[in-house]
Amino acid sequence: MEMLKAGWATVYEQGGAEYYPYTKEAFMKAEATAKAARKGIWVKGKLNETPAEYKRRHAAAEASNK
Repeated sequence: MEMLKAGWATVYEQGGAEYYPYTKEAFMKAEATAKAARKGIWVKGKLNETPAEYKRRHAAAEASNK
């Protein structure tokens, strides 16, 4: 939660995500607040690539190299 509030993380929403002891909504609100304040990774307003996009891109690259 502290990393989200500081703007150094994004909310993980893929399979197996757990939010205990918080709720997903609390995490989303913390991320939105950091984005609005342009903290951390949000300094430019948005990410060039989300972690999920990065993961998909690298999985596709590995698959094409086989």
